[in-house]
Amino acid sequence: MVAEEISGLSASSSESSSKISAIIAKSLTSVERGKELVEKTNKTISESAGYSADNTKMVDEIVSFVDAQRDSAEDILKSIRAIGEMVENNAASAEENSAISTNLGECAQSLMDMVAQFKLRK
Repeated sequence: MVAEEISGLSASSSESSSKISAIIAKSLTSVERGKELVEKTNKTISESAGYSADNTKMVDEIVSFVDAQRDSAEDILKSIRAIGEMVENNAASAEENSAISTNLGECAQSLMDMVAQFKLRK
């Protein structure tokens, strides 16, 4: 009975892990696209800087800001990948725990069967 409940919880955990992995994959794609857009923006801004000497200082500040955003996007991407790895590890642990729980339930049933063979005298 307990093993069945644990198996059910494990299956639910595995399903949740799969959903989280899908969300993480979508987030990785979005962050990667954002990173590409930031790099494209950085390139465009850098090219525009050559057209106006008066605006060079302001453009340099914007470029620095865009570079900082790119760095932040890369940090976010690394963090999301790390979370993805943790989710995969948790899913593997949940499956392992399920197998152990099933085995433990079988051992408990076997022990109960052995104990049932003995009768206590009063």
